[in-house]
Amino acid sequence: MTLIPKSIASDTVYFYKIQYKIMYFIGIIFISIFTLTALPMACNSSIIFFIFVIVMTAFHIMAFNYMKANILILADEVKEVENGLFIRNGKISKSIDYGNIQSVTYRYLFSIKNNVVELTFKNPTTLGNKVRFISWADTCNYNKEFTLNPYAKTPETQAWVDAVKEKIVQNTNKNPS
Repeated sequence: MTLIPKSIASDTVYFYKIQYKIMYFIGIIFISIFTLTALPMACNSSIIFFIFVIVMTAFHIMAFNYMKANILILADEVKEVENGLFIRNGKISKSIDYGNIQSVTYRYLFSIKNNVVELTFKNPTTLGNKVRFISWADTCNYNKEFTLNPYAKTPETQAWVDAVKEKIVQNTNKNPS
């Protein structure tokens, strides 16, 4: 018997977010220390020094945009409630009716190298137009057969996605817009 936790979303997402925030802060400190220590030596080749600092800063901005687009968007908690899903992302939490969910996809996301479930909403919410999360089964590769295919999906998450899709169809048939 498979024990399914209360939340389908993985608890490790919280630690991913903390890890990326710490790495961002360390990057800012590194750029600051490099700039302050190399500034006296840059008298002869100040153009090369400033180009290097600009390139480092641009790389850091790209890393932050990657973090914002792929890691910080991941939901911390997704639970099934009476008439929909309860979703928490950081300090923002919202209960979404099945009727407000437009689509549910389960796919491999290259940017985080893991399978994610993506919920797209009909109407924008405080969480945005879509929410992504990594399921607990995908995080720990629960009952996943060994395969060299990284796109292999876990049966528990696929069953949950199929059940949510059925509930969306039932809710849409019950309440046509």
